[in-house]
Amino acid sequence: MNKKIVLVVTLVVLSATVIPVTGLLPTKAGVLSQIPEQSVDTSGILRADALWPMFRNDAGNSGCTENYATNTNHIAWQKYVGGEIGESTPILYDDKLYVSSGWYYKGLPKLSDLFNPSPPPASEIINTLLEHPSNLMQGLFCLNADTGESLWNKSLEYPSNPAVVDDKVYITAINFDTYNTILYCFDATTGEHQWQVPITGLVLSPTIVSDGKIFVNCLDLYSYASSIKCFDLSGIQLWSRPFGMYEWAWFSAPAVSGENVFCITMDLYSYYEGKLYCLNTDTGAIRWSKQISSVGFLMYYSTTSPACFNGNVYVLEFDLYTYGGSLKCFNGDTGAIEWNYNLGASIAIGTPAICEEGVYVSAFDLNAYSNRLYCFNPATGTLLWTVMFPYAPYMSFGASPVCSADKILLIPGGYYDYSMQLYCFEKENGSEAWNLTVDSYILGAPSIGENRVYLVDNSGQVYMLEDVLKIQSVMGGVLGVKALIQNTGDTDLSDITWTITVKGGLLGMINRTRTALIPEVRAGKSKIALLLPIIGVGAIEVMVTATMPNMNIIKKTRQGVVLGSVCLLTP
Repeated sequence: MNKKIVLVVTLVVLSATVIPVTGLLPTKAGVLSQIPEQSVDTSGILRADALWPMFRNDAGNSGCTENYATNTNHIAWQKYVGGEIGESTPILYDDKLYVSSGWYYKGLPKLSDLFNPSPPPASEIINTLLEHPSNLMQGLFCLNADTGESLWNKSLEYPSNPAVVDDKVYITAINFDTYNTILYCFDATTGEHQWQVPITGLVLSPTIVSDGKIFVNCLDLYSYASSIKCFDLSGIQLWSRPFGMYEWAWFSAPAVSGENVFCITMDLYSYYEGKLYCLNTDTGAIRWSKQISSVGFLMYYSTTSPACFNGNVYVLEFDLYTYGGSLKCFNGDTGAIEWNYNLGASIAIGTPAICEEGVYVSAFDLNAYSNRLYCFNPATGTLLWTVMFPYAPYMSFGASPVCSADKILLIPGGYYDYSMQLYCFEKENGSEAWNLTVDSYILGAPSIGENRVYLVDNSGQVYMLEDVLKIQSVMGGVLGVKALIQNTGDTDLSDITWTITVKGGLLGMINRTRTALIPEVRAGKSKIALLLPIIGVGAIEVMVTATMPNMNIIKKTRQGVVLGSVCLLTP
C-alpha cells in the first residue's frame, strides 16, 4: 500500500511541475554533431515460414501480404542462375528463395493482332506452343534469400511456378517427349526428391496448395479439352473435373477459398468467351458457373486468374468486340453478382490484387491512350482513386499488381513490347514511390518478403531489393526519444536528413519536432538521432522520418506515454 501511495504522489508532483511548460520549449533544427557511431548486428532475425509461398502469395490468388515492401529501389544483391528465365515468380519460404526457369512461351512472339477479331486457328496456337526453344535454363533453383547464395537446384523440363508448404516444394514440369506432365515433391531444405506422379496432358497453370490439397489446371492436346485436377500431399489424385470440349482452362491459376475452388476457362472457337467455375474442393462437383469474357489467347501470359477475398471472387473482363473492360465481384457461394464496375473502353487482362484497403487493377484506356492503376472498395466496388502510370510501354494492359502492407508493385508489360521496369506506388493514394529498371525483360511477377522485394528477369538474373537506409529502432528514455539511423549497404551514405516529431500528452500540449542532418554514415554503421527534452503526462505518438538525396522519405511510427520526463514506448 505504501508503494502505491508513493507512486501516486510522485505522479501528482511531476504533473504539477511539468505541465505548465509542456510544449513551450524551443524547437531547433540544425546539423547533428558529435553523434556516436555504432555497429549494428542484424543477424538472428526471426521470420515467419511462409512469406510468399506460391504464385500470388496465397491459395486465393489475392496477391497481397501484410509484410512491408521496400521504400527505395536499392538492389541488395543480384544473382545469375544461368540461361534465360520465362514467366517465373520467386517463391519465398523461411530463409530460402525458390525460382523456376518458368514458362518459355512468354518469350514467344505475340500470336495475333489485338484488334483483329479473327485470331489464328487452334492448331496454329498448339504448334507454336510446342515449338519450345533449347536455350532456356531448365530447372528449379533454391537460393539463400538473405545473400543469394545457391543452395541446390533440380533439372526439370519447363517447370511451372511452385508452391512451398510445410517444408515441401510442389511443382509440375512438362515432358515434351510424351506431351504429358509430372507433379514433383521435393524437400524444401535439401532438395531431396520425395515423390513424383504422372499427369496426362499439359499442366499450364501455377501449382496451388490449400488445406492439404494440390490444384492444377491441365490441357489435353488430343481432345482439345481441359480439366482441373486435385491431389493430396502424397500425390494421390483425389478427383479430376473435365470441362466442355474446346473449353480450355489455359494458363489461369485456380483460386481456393474455403470449400470452393474457382477456375476460368476460354472457348477455343469464340476466343473471347469463357466461364468462371466454382467447384467443391472435396469432390470437384460444379457448384455454379458464370459466362464471362476471356481473351487469354491474345497474350498467353496475361490470362486472367480469379482472386478471392472475404468469401467473394473477383475477375477482370475484356470484351474483344466492344473493347469494354470491367471488374466483377461474385458471391463465392452463390455466384450472384455483388457489384460490377464498368472500366469503359479499357483493355484489362490481368489478375486483381485484393486486401482490406482495396482491389487493385491496371488497364489501358483506349480513349486517353494511357495506362492506369485503379483502386476500388472491395465490398462496394466504389472507385477510391485512379492514377496514370508516369511511363510504361505502349498499351500496358497485361499487368497484375501485387501489394504489401503499404505499397503496390506492378510490372507494366505491354502488348507490343515487354517491360524492363518495376513500378512501386503508395497504397494510400497511388502516388509513385519509386521505379527500377533491370538488365532484361521482367516476364513474371515480383514477390514480397519482410521489407524486401524479389524478382527475376529474362536474362537469368535474380534480384533482392532492400532499403539501404533504415530507421532501425525508435526508443524512449529519460527526457526524450531517440532513433537509430542505419546504413545496411556496402558503401558510405551522405547528407541524410532526419526528423523526429512527438505529439500528444494531456490536452494535446506536447508538440515537439526536431530536424537535423547527418553528414555521413559509413557502410554497416549507424548514427543516433535525438529529440530532447520531452516533458509532460499522457499518451504520445512518435514519428521518425529519414531521407537522402534522390530517395523518397522513409518513416517509422511508435505509440507511447510520457510520465514527467520519462518516455515509455510500446514495442
